[in-house]
Amino acid sequence: MAEAIRVACEEDDDVTSSVVVVCADDFFLDSDGNFTFISSLLGKAHEWAQIKARKAMKTDDNRIVVVDNTNLQIWEMLPYIKMAGEAGYSVLLLEPQTEWRLNLAQLARKTRHGVPFDKLKLMKNRMEIKVDLKAVVSNLPENFRPT
Repeated sequence: MAEAIRVACEEDDDVTSSVVVVCADDFFLDSDGNFTFISSLLGKAHEWAQIKARKAMKTDDNRIVVVDNTNLQIWEMLPYIKMAGEAGYSVLLLEPQTEWRLNLAQLARKTRHGVPFDKLKLMKNRMEIKVDLKAVVSNLPENFRPT
């Protein structure tokens, strides 16, 4: 989805902002683009992605920042929502709407990184369905919530 957003923005003459896609999965790519997941480094990968997102949001060129992570629960989204608010960004939460988005067999066939079926099942069980921005904002500290 993030790549489609990036391409659409670049092809739209009315969009003058550059687009930065931030994805924790990219932490596991080598210089040739090969993906090697190391579970013990997952926390580091998310720290890396948050640093990259923060840097992208602090530039002065009015860029669009797309966070392309598997945020299954509200708490996983909060650091990005908070930094977006601090940087004056508007936030839009997008969830895939394909017919197969919750179909484990289809997901196992389509995963870019070969995520095993049993791991996809665990992820699906952790997923908070129909998360909206109000639900996310209600989990922010009161002094940060928009008025």
